[in-house]
Amino acid sequence: MDRDTGAAAPPAAASGAGAGALTDGERAELHRLRSEVEELREANAVLKAASAIFAADLRTTSQVVYNSAGRKDRLA
Repeated sequence: MDRDTGAAAPPAAASGAGAGALTDGERAELHRLRSEVEELREANAVLKAASAIFAADLRTTSQVVYNSAGRKDRLA
């Protein structure tokens, strides 16, 4: 897509031919980076699910601690 006009790229550029074609090294790096992005997205989804489970567990098992004004606590 042309940055200035927003028009679609010509077919030659889309197929990889022409002046803007990627080198083999660039293509390999692009593949590696896309794989890494996919792996990181999957890890992020797992972490989100784990944090939701942990938060739900805290809500169901936590107890409210009440410190009355007259309590003598050695560490306070």
